[in-house]
Amino acid sequence: MKKRKKERERRSRGVEVEREKQEKMLRICFFINPVAGLGGEAGFKGSDYIDPVKLLREKYNLIAYDKAERFLRSLDKYSDSIEIITPQDPMGCGIVSKYKHKFRNVICVDLERELVNGLSNRYHTIEFIEKYSSYCDVIVFVGGDGTARDVLEGLSRVNQLSKAVLGVPAGVKVYSGVFARSPETASRVISYLLENLNTFEPVDRPVVDADEIDLNRGVLNMRNYGFLKTLYIEDLVQESKSPSSSYRDLDYEGVARYIEEIFSERRDTLFIVGPGGTLKRVFEYLNIDKTPYGVDAFYEKKIVGRDLSRKEVDSLVEAYEKINIILTPIPGTRYLIGRGNQQISPKAYEKAGRDGLIIITSLSKLSGKNVVYIDTGDPGLDKRLAGYIRAVIGYREEIIIRLVPAHEI
Repeated sequence: MKKRKKERERRSRGVEVEREKQEKMLRICFFINPVAGLGGEAGFKGSDYIDPVKLLREKYNLIAYDKAERFLRSLDKYSDSIEIITPQDPMGCGIVSKYKHKFRNVICVDLERELVNGLSNRYHTIEFIEKYSSYCDVIVFVGGDGTARDVLEGLSRVNQLSKAVLGVPAGVKVYSGVFARSPETASRVISYLLENLNTFEPVDRPVVDADEIDLNRGVLNMRNYGFLKTLYIEDLVQESKSPSSSYRDLDYEGVARYIEEIFSERRDTLFIVGPGGTLKRVFEYLNIDKTPYGVDAFYEKKIVGRDLSRKEVDSLVEAYEKINIILTPIPGTRYLIGRGNQQISPKAYEKAGRDGLIIITSLSKLSGKNVVYIDTGDPGLDKRLAGYIRAVIGYREEIIIRLVPAHEI
């Protein structure tokens, strides 16, 4: 009798849990900025001033769609409690409809503004936000800092700045504090929200962006455009980029001496050097004019490629037998691979391997956490690169840091 009673109680609890799950419903306004990140592989410092049609003709990829699919595929827990409102293609309807079996409902809506060469722009984003944000509990967007600015403007126009927002990172830089660390962690935030609908409070997070024209001139001109109410969970949602471009705790001259020794020891090696003011300053001590926010290549201490695109990097990777890659993490976000250096392809990282990575950082860049994030676009490669590795902080002075695939957080 006791066993039967316990079994009935167990089934009863199961029914209650299922009923509670069915009663939960989250309506998400979801959209994709299709050109977000398109300028990264081509060597641009963002996608605000690019010619997307030209880049598509040159076979560069709309990476935002891949990021959107990664997010939608990962939405498993409680996905049948989610209703999605999404704009017409190219802003989401087609991709979301592929996964409609997972969700309670998918509603595709049309926008009045005409597309430009089959692509949407910031005005389509603003129109969608203005018309539909009031119908949704959360706005989830796939894009970069420019897209976050457009969301902020759209919500401001309709007095909806209290609306909860979450960014799925797909842009070139992604400096703002409104983004999940990866598409996969964005899905985990949504699942957590569904588990805690009555208690999860969004918090103000900064929308920041760097002027792309200034970046092309080698100047980091960052601006805070305001705040969005963000679904924030520590570690799953990134911090915004630190505006400081000078880190006094890094021994630049010592690092430069060490890099010069490495150059001398590895004369048969091509060095691909990523962007960053830190690396620019290190190379100044070597009397080498490195681009501040581009990817350059050196062989026998001489520049063989300047401000390279991914295609140009891949061409050099094929031409040289041995390659090393020199990188520095972005402060605040602590991203090492996949943000601001999309010109460096999985092919390059595969050839260099873990032993061919040279990481330069200051302790302050790491914010007391010796963990940096990687997202090459190839999950298998991310796993092979992951783990503990040395990072240079001075002349023959190193610390141990850990490379963590962003999709595994």
